[in-house]
Amino acid sequence: MGMTQAEVWMDTRPGENFSVASNYRVAPYDIFIVNHSRTHPWRYCVVPVSYRSGAEDLLEYRQKKKDRSKTEIYSVDMVYRQAEKRDMSEYETGIRVVTAQVQIGGQVYYIPPAEADDVEPEPQMVKEGAWDLYCGNYERMHSDDPTEVAKEKEHLSLLWLRKKNPVFLASVDGAETDLKNPYGFLEIRRVTRKTAPQVLDKSFITAAQLVEV
Repeated sequence: MGMTQAEVWMDTRPGENFSVASNYRVAPYDIFIVNHSRTHPWRYCVVPVSYRSGAEDLLEYRQKKKDRSKTEIYSVDMVYRQAEKRDMSEYETGIRVVTAQVQIGGQVYYIPPAEADDVEPEPQMVKEGAWDLYCGNYERMHSDDPTEVAKEKEHLSLLWLRKKNPVFLASVDGAETDLKNPYGFLEIRRVTRKTAPQVLDKSFITAAQLVEV
């Protein structure tokens, strides 16, 4: 595929981290993305079409596929006019192994597929903003106010109006939700971070402070 996994690091020089706001608080959960493109069939684009390019390629592709019904109906000009209103790109459904390039908050992550069909793909940790990007704001989507939930769903649909959301499976602490997305090949996981108990160093405890109970 010619792409390798990339690690993107924030500026962490001692005393200097201008990329993080002063009021930033670390989220109590971690977000992971998993690439299932090696084993999960998904609907992928074979001929991209915009309102300015791709019409000729589309008609040629349909001619080769002998899809006469669509080829005879549309001309190049008609395709471009339709592309201004809706998605005219051509798609196929099947297995297509790809490396996903994900950009979140200015950082770019490369999410590789599994190395083989019988090998589980490696989950890649990303910034917490990934959940909002692909599944909507977690708090608003789980609000008791149906109006707020509806607004967040509408915001998410508008966000992905021109592009196809690549996530088909979402899970929160292991509880999975199939998003019924035919264009998806990525899984996103929200995992609550468990705080490990801290062990006190006895060298910092004086005899007067230590009470055995």
